[in-house]
Amino acid sequence: MDSISRTDLLHNILKPSFPRAENIEILEIKEAGHDFQFTSSLEQVTIRYDQEGERHEKHLVIKISNNDASFVQCFVKMNFYSREIFMYKILIPEIRNFLDDPILPICYHAIHTNDSTILVLENILVQGYETGRRRQLLNCQQSFPVLEALAQFHAASHKVCQSTRSLLNDLLFETSILIEFKEMVVDLWGPALCKLLRMKNAAHLLENVRAAIEYLRQNELSTKLSHSNFKFNVLNHGDFRTTNLMFKFNSQDRRVEGIKFVDFQTCKWTSPALDLIYFFTSSVRADVIEDQFETLVNWYLQCLKAKLEKLNCSNTYNKQNFEADFQSLAYFLFLCALYVGPLVSPLDREEQGRVHLLDEKGREDLYQRCLDDANWVDTMYRWMKFCDKLNIFNTLLAKPT
Repeated sequence: MDSISRTDLLHNILKPSFPRAENIEILEIKEAGHDFQFTSSLEQVTIRYDQEGERHEKHLVIKISNNDASFVQCFVKMNFYSREIFMYKILIPEIRNFLDDPILPICYHAIHTNDSTILVLENILVQGYETGRRRQLLNCQQSFPVLEALAQFHAASHKVCQSTRSLLNDLLFETSILIEFKEMVVDLWGPALCKLLRMKNAAHLLENVRAAIEYLRQNELSTKLSHSNFKFNVLNHGDFRTTNLMFKFNSQDRRVEGIKFVDFQTCKWTSPALDLIYFFTSSVRADVIEDQFETLVNWYLQCLKAKLEKLNCSNTYNKQNFEADFQSLAYFLFLCALYVGPLVSPLDREEQGRVHLLDEKGREDLYQRCLDDANWVDTMYRWMKFCDKLNIFNTLLAKPT
């Protein structure tokens, strides 16, 4: 697309984004990259306009997804884009009213058609935020503010959706992204994990992992995440990991000073344990989970309790509730632990997207690259030992503890 047609396209998008604005000028257009598998283009756009006699300037990110692209069709069928538009147009504005901190970005325009999905958001990159990086997992101190922000989001969503049940659109009752891609995750990364455990001579773990993989293959899991299975439900982000978070770090010691949540394509109304399990497995260093798991969980529960009380919510969620949900979601924890494989692997994002297309030799080469990577070996081995320590395999396979 040449610069003139691109400018015209952006003007057509900006008009409904700022309906009362006059004399909209595009001051700068800068490519911000692409989403996974180049399914969406991201543009950083600076505009100036007049409104009610005043001059305004805004920094925006405009995300345009081509819904006709063959790779995107599976996301369209699973309502990823419809769900994200619903979140930005309907739920997020309501939830923002009950937050102490502005952890959700402002959305100026959101539309989903058969051809494309368009989002016009505030550009938080110019505010000093950066996207979380895939292989740079969080330490304990960095995890605390993330869990506090998550507790705020969960409590505010509970308040909004409990008081206005009509906001609970059917889209929010659909299954998790990991459940949808269960077979791919299990078939691609199960063999790599088994190779690792054989390399470590961990016969006990290998037996349990093989049995757990078989359990995942043979059982229908989508209904297990239903909100009806849990006593306390919130709106889960559904893909809550560092690459879907924006961080403002202290320049001296990398302390987290600000957090924004992005990408709401997989939100789900269910137990808050879903987001917690996904976050712990995908985003926190395995050694931190080994040593500080109880501390991190207790901090989240403390923040959630305080926020629910502040919002005058009658429902509560305590340690006993979490432990019950955690055991019910044993299969999900193991699936997430498998999913850690590609996240901490030495593969880049484009390679990850092509893994399922590899032939047997290509996969063997990929597994060997992982086995040669000390970080991947350490992380995956720690997670399997941690699952065993928490009796996840016994719970999953109904073994006596």
